[in-house]
Amino acid sequence: MINLFGLTEEMNWAINGSAGVLLSLTTGLLSRYGQIYYQHKKTLKGTTTYADRQEPLSVIIAAHNQGEALKNNLPYILEQDYPDFEVIVINDASNDDSEEVLKNMEAKYPNLYHTFTPESARYVSHRKLALTLGVRASKNEWLVFTNANCKPDSDQWLKLMARNFTKGTNVVLGYSNYERKKSAFNSRIVFERLMQQIGSFSTVFSNGNALTGSGSNMAYRKSIFMKHEGFKNCLNLKFGEDAMFVNQIHRAHTARVETDPNSVVHQQMPYSKADWYEDKVYERETSKHLKDMTLFRIHWASFYLINYLLLAWAVAETANLLMFTYNADGKRVGLKELFDYADNAPQQIELIAGVSFVWLLMLTTWLLRSIMLKKTCKLFNENRYFFSLPILEYIQPLRNQMHRLRHMFRRKKDFRKN
Repeated sequence: MINLFGLTEEMNWAINGSAGVLLSLTTGLLSRYGQIYYQHKKTLKGTTTYADRQEPLSVIIAAHNQGEALKNNLPYILEQDYPDFEVIVINDASNDDSEEVLKNMEAKYPNLYHTFTPESARYVSHRKLALTLGVRASKNEWLVFTNANCKPDSDQWLKLMARNFTKGTNVVLGYSNYERKKSAFNSRIVFERLMQQIGSFSTVFSNGNALTGSGSNMAYRKSIFMKHEGFKNCLNLKFGEDAMFVNQIHRAHTARVETDPNSVVHQQMPYSKADWYEDKVYERETSKHLKDMTLFRIHWASFYLINYLLLAWAVAETANLLMFTYNADGKRVGLKELFDYADNAPQQIELIAGVSFVWLLMLTTWLLRSIMLKKTCKLFNENRYFFSLPILEYIQPLRNQMHRLRHMFRRKKDFRKN
């Protein structure tokens, strides 16, 4: 047993026993890092059942002043290798060249259609209204959603999403993240989005429930949308329609995740850090309205808490060795003086072994996390985050608190459509 700060034997037993429990819990939590990768391996082995036909589908995109993004990204969607699909773009009150771009593309692509939101719409979110109009205009049962500033990595994107349109499936989630750039800011926000995706996918892997989702790469049935009256419960909110709708229907246990790297969608970087911070504030507001998220939040809060506790344990053991050791007479002495006592060899060995064990434990858990996450990142062609992983993990809870603080100092009307 490892001695801490000269505490009583009973207290040391309690602390060391708790550390063992924390280690066991940590191992279970960290298995999530490799869930996506191992799910993909199962697919490659042929153990996953897919749809036996390629259902016709409709891709729906709402765009506001994104003419340049439409010009750059729409061709990658319209030229997908899929037999029967339409693309519906809703021009949401744009005052740039979006209308001209869409008309020019319609002349080239017969499966592209576009409409617009009426200017008279004042009391509901324009984006949610735009998506609702797109859904109603669609002619197919399966709807695939993405954004104007998003581009699929492959022309197999629709084919891979559609293979999950099985009889018992209502929602399909795909991986999406920001495009890779060589900057510390890009590395940070890609990591944060990666953690979000791992978290949202994990509930689907465990019980078929999709508690939340991203409108950058997602599909669901039109009949489900109509049955639940679409975005009725959040029409007055500016953003968050994708996550809130998926959360609304999650209890049906009918979600699936597509893990193939060719199904990945990458999103353009935010124009500025301020834009990204604003997005995080709106995400925080959306999370307030999501149901059945308590266990999910406790799970991830425990993950970060355990990381901090293990670090504190390691630091405490090191401090115990360096500053607060005891000699055979029970007097507190420094390390140098302790080694002057020949009869203190057992205590010396115990202290050194204890510190070595704790740091070895830290190194081992970090190595396991890094290996598992590296497999997932390699699958999706993301940064590997090997040596930077511990730093990002320790910093992430602090960033979450910063997002929470920014949200706290905002007015309620900032999140609502007037």
